[in-house]
Order: sequence, then structure tokens, then C-alpha cells
Amino acid sequence: MSIIPIRLSILFYLLAALAVLAGPAAGQPLRAKVVINGSPRPEARISGSFAKPVRAFVFETSRAGFRDLDRRIESIVLRDGSGNEVRHHQGGQGSIFADAPVVFFEYKVALNAPLDPALAAHASWIKGERGLLMTSDLLPAADGGDSSAEIEFAVPNGWQIFSAIKAQSGGQYLVPDRSGSVFFIGANPRTFNLFSEGSRISFSIQGEWQFSDSEAASMIGEIVSHYKNLFGSVPFAEIAVILIRTPDDAAVDRWSAETRLNSVVIASSPSRYKNLGAQRLHEQLRHELLHLWIPNSLKLTGDYSWFYEGFILYEALKTGVRLQRIRFSDVLNSIAEAYGNTSGGPGRKKELHKPLIGEASRDWGNNAGALYSKGMLVAFLCDAAMMERSGGGRQSEEILREVYRAGAGNGTEVVLGILARYKELLPIVRDLIKGTQAPEWATALEAAGLTASADGFRWKLDVKKKLSRRQKAILKRLGYNDSR
Repeated sequence: MSIIPIRLSILFYLLAALAVLAGPAAGQPLRAKVVINGSPRPEARISGSFAKPVRAFVFETSRAGFRDLDRRIESIVLRDGSGNEVRHHQGGQGSIFADAPVVFFEYKVALNAPLDPALAAHASWIKGERGLLMTSDLLPAADGGDSSAEIEFAVPNGWQIFSAIKAQSGGQYLVPDRSGSVFFIGANPRTFNLFSEGSRISFSIQGEWQFSDSEAASMIGEIVSHYKNLFGSVPFAEIAVILIRTPDDAAVDRWSAETRLNSVVIASSPSRYKNLGAQRLHEQLRHELLHLWIPNSLKLTGDYSWFYEGFILYEALKTGVRLQRIRFSDVLNSIAEAYGNTSGGPGRKKELHKPLIGEASRDWGNNAGALYSKGMLVAFLCDAAMMERSGGGRQSEEILREVYRAGAGNGTEVVLGILARYKELLPIVRDLIKGTQAPEWATALEAAGLTASADGFRWKLDVKKKLSRRQKAILKRLGYNDSR
């Protein structure tokens, strides 16, 4: 690395300052150059400027279980608009406080891969010749600052950059929202462009898998087309799907996934059983692609993950059986598991349960799995109640469509307002979403022509041998086909 004489360095900052301060700060993005070193120590060297002078800013501290992200930030140097170094100190929760207004910054970010493969889709890392860059944990955020950024990357020779954001003629990437931007970097990625109803879907994959590239691309197109028919449109003109191997090359049956804005990231390892690799990928894609519609395209605020995770889990199951990727028995097993996760195994006494919303709902703590299981069970109960009242004419997809078309507002309030339009759902809202009653599914099972029985310490669902015409209609809408 060359060393710039101090006088030339100051001149550089003065010229850069003139460029930053010449025009109005409003609407200008943060500017940054990100230089990637893959080995021997994976790191990013980042330098850049804020759109306007700041006295304080913050780095992301955690994401989906990936903690202490701010501790990876090293060697911070801050300068004012004249290029003079500004002293600073670090506060808690990733905050940085400067002694004077700051325009320029430079620092390093250690990008060691997470030890747990289940965290690989949620933060920046590099391992070997592959990695993910998340602008949310690489770039600082200032209070009241614009969330956009203009980024220039420098990667090792032979590596490529893939993102939903297309590079400008000068090589820069104009990031509209730092919290939702993802870049895949690595050697020899294979990239495909798919088109669906006016939207371009870019798909990048690297390494060897238990399915072909064309099979994976076909899954993406099939699922997006299905959801487009469900909602009536595709919410983004550009969509990126990234399939990357987990950092642990020896891992099997480990994966994580996250959909940020219009980017779907799946970090996965091979399946222990070769014939299950494609099935698992389809399962991951059904869930994550649906998040493009809900909640990523919505202008709803607040934490309403009980809905957009629980109802999406349920809808992704129904989509799987409709696309003939899973069996109807898989749907029943998942519903039974959700009931068991929420109410316990057979023989357990009824007790007070945590509501999904309100002050008491905070008791879920870090047990997101249980929260989403109850959300999924509520989705099934709503679906069964709606179909029973309408003779199979209405389903829970109607709720998803109405939420998708909703305007801005608090997410939970919007969802509750939509549920309140259906009289048959009011007891579910009262007892399970707002209340502390134990889930009661006998009515839903009877409506759908299902029976529950104990299978050891678990529940098992089966289709009744004798079904009424209405029960047959409801089961068909759920995906059951007695001819299979």
C-alpha cells in the first residue's frame, strides 16, 4: 500500500471538502469507497464522507442473532471539512461521538465468517472466494441523515459483484436504502436474468449443489409467478436472489435466509440426503420470496412479525402443496407441530398463554420460533373459520391481499382492522391475538374434516374417513386431493 505525503493528503481532503460543500447537502447521499481484502485476514477498508458535517453517528450492533457487529469496526479516523483530524470516543450500542463536526471518515471492518452457519445470511462476511456485504453493518448512520449512499467497490482480482442494484457507468452503486442493500462478491459466480410480468429477477449462484442451475432458476420463476397471481402484481422492478454456500464447508443441513427489501439471500449447505436438496431450496424460496410482498413492499411500521412471519409460514405451506412440491400430509404435520409448539403435547392442561400483541406479548423475549408458531396456528384457524362460514369461498389469502393493498400505518393496527371485517375471526382476535386463552382447534378441525390424535408426545392430524360436501370443499381449498 502506497503512503501519501502528509501535504498531499491534506490537499486531497481539501479538494474533497470543496466537492462536498459546494452544493446543498439536502438529498446528497453518503459517499464511500469499500476496498475488500479476502486474505490472509478478510476485511474491508472503508473511507468516505457524510453528506453534511455530523457530530455523532452509529454502527449496527446486531442482526437476527448475529451480535457485536460494531466490535468489528477498527482503526477509526475522522476529519473535518478542512482535512484536520477530529478526536472522538465510542459510546455504547455502536455509537461514535466526535469533538467537532466531521465530514470524512475511514476505518476497517473485520469480516471473519460466523462460526454458526445459521447466521450466515444476516451480516457481512468473507470466506475463501465468496462473501456477502451488507451496507447496514458496513456503513455508519447519522441521526436525521439520508439513508442513501453512493458506493465504489474494489474487490480482489477475478472476483465479481452481484446485487439488485446495477452499477453506474463509472462503477459506482447508488444505494437508495443502506438498511436493505446486499452485495454478493466472489469468484466464478453464475448469474441468470429471469423476467416475470415486467420485473427482472437476477439470480446468482456459486459452487456445486444437489440440483442444477436451471432447476433452481425454474423454481424462482414458478414461485414468483404464483405469488403474482395471488396479489395481482410484482412489487419490485428489480429483484435479486443470491444462493451462497455457508462459510463452514463441512456443514450439512444448515442454512439461514433473509429477504432485505428486494434482495433474497439464502446461505445454505448441502442436504445429508441428495434427493432432499431441491425440496429444501423450494421451501426456502417459497417463504423468502413471499416476503417481497409482505412486509418488504409495505409502508407499515411497528413490530407485527407475528403476522408477517406466522401467516407467511402458513401461506408458503399451502403454496408448496398447490405447486405439487410437498404432500398434503406435510401441511398437516406442520400445522400439528405449530399447535404442539404453542400448546404443548397431548395431555397437557390448558393454561394462560401469551398474547401476540400488547404489553404482555413482550414476554416472548428471544423465543421467535414459538411466536411464529402461534402466528402460523392463528393463520390456520382464520383460514378454517373463513372457509367454513363461506363454504370454501373465502380463504386467508384474502387477508394477505388486503394487507398488501393497505396504505401507511401501524402494522398491527392495520392487520387488526382487516381481521375485524370478518365476524368469524373476532373470537380468534379476542382470545388468541389479544387474549391469553389456550388455542382451541376442535372447531377448525371439524370444519376442515380433520381429526387429531396423540402420536407419542406429539399431535398427529388425519383426514376423516367420512366427509361432508362442505368438508370436501374446504379440504380441496387447503390442497387435499383424495385421488393422489
